[in-house]
Amino acid sequence: MISFTLVLIPLAIALGSLYLYQRSSHEVVKVLTLASTAVSIIWGFATAHWGLHILCLLLLTRFRFFPQLKPVVIDQ
Repeated sequence: MISFTLVLIPLAIALGSLYLYQRSSHEVVKVLTLASTAVSIIWGFATAHWGLHILCLLLLTRFRFFPQLKPVVIDQ
């Protein structure tokens, strides 16, 4: 079984990359940090325990991503 600290490594890499992204003014560095952040997040979720996936799913269901639509009245 994968250790909990092994799952934290990609998270730390992603957070460090985001920090470097915000501190940098060069375009090449920004592209590389965004790429390493994306890879780290994908790698982290791939190695994460299923309980973490369930927790993320529950957190996502608490937010509304789509605006409430008004009903359309159809004249008869």
